[in-house]
Amino acid sequence: MANPQVTTTPVSYAFSSTNATTATSSVTNWTAQSLTGPSVSSSNATSSGMDTTNIVQSNLTRTVPYSNYSINFDANSLDYIQVANPGNIIGYGESAFTFSGWINADTFGGASQDGIFGRYQDASNRVTIKLTTTSPYDGIMLQIQNGSTNGYSEWYNILTVNEWYHICAVYDGSQSTQSNRLKLYLNGLDQGTRDAGFGTIPTTTTNMTASTPLDIGNDRRISGRLFDGKVSNYCVFDRVLTDAEILKIYNNGITQNLQASSTFSNNILAWWPMDANNSYYDGTNWTVRDLQGGKDGDGVNTGNVVGDMTGTAPGSEASGLGVNLAIEDLKGNMYNSDKNAYSINMADYADGVTNPANSGRSTDTP
Repeated sequence: MANPQVTTTPVSYAFSSTNATTATSSVTNWTAQSLTGPSVSSSNATSSGMDTTNIVQSNLTRTVPYSNYSINFDANSLDYIQVANPGNIIGYGESAFTFSGWINADTFGGASQDGIFGRYQDASNRVTIKLTTTSPYDGIMLQIQNGSTNGYSEWYNILTVNEWYHICAVYDGSQSTQSNRLKLYLNGLDQGTRDAGFGTIPTTTTNMTASTPLDIGNDRRISGRLFDGKVSNYCVFDRVLTDAEILKIYNNGITQNLQASSTFSNNILAWWPMDANNSYYDGTNWTVRDLQGGKDGDGVNTGNVVGDMTGTAPGSEASGLGVNLAIEDLKGNMYNSDKNAYSINMADYADGVTNPANSGRSTDTP
């Protein structure tokens, strides 16, 4: 660290006068002149093969995480999130979509196929993304069935417990080969040719009935296929994302505000951050907000036990989590402010039709 007595004169000289004037358009090595002032090294450094074209402005940035929290499922409690009447999120006869989400599994092996995300109408019509937990697979299965046309792809031995992973599942029914109709990206990287596949992946999904729910953390085809671990920042796009876009979403292991990017915002069908800012406890279960299409998810058996909302998320695993704290422990006061108010067991918004105005909001706009 520079000594505080170093003035702006030598600094300016070092970065403008000295360096700029000693370079030429040909390959001429730089000689870094020492800054004058106390406690500054007199050792110079000489580069090799550098000219003025090597001087560029740094474009390094630090992205602030969108969320430091996630929803934590305990398969033993049979808890998951259900989205009623999801409409055109997935399973509406589409030929392409991209799913993006973060998972952190506590255990493998609770069932042969633990549900991560999917929509199941009946034994002949489904779109599912699952863990393949039967040893030694420890991977991901993507499956689409439209009537008698049924196919899936699997990638084995790519996951370990207690580690955050970003998953992108890409469906493109226009592709001519089975291996290209379903693709998997893990932490921004294309996982390549599938390890196993079955049947024929259809060119379109089933146009499911409006009452067919969508599940987060559950595969409802068989009871007990529940995800055991943490999930965060689930999102569905209405098109195939490019490799570069998927790498951007991965964001070097840190969640981000997807709506802030114009590249993605017009193609997002649903986005559930599943964090402390966009989820609430209604006195019985958790509800997670869909910030894009208003298709909120309702908790099933989520309750309000310690750990349902946990202080860990991709890129942030050191947040604090209260233990044995009741709602009364939340105090609406702080230094120089002791007249604040907070709500208890109030719904997040009212739409003026089916939901009463029982909260601080009076509109369905987040």
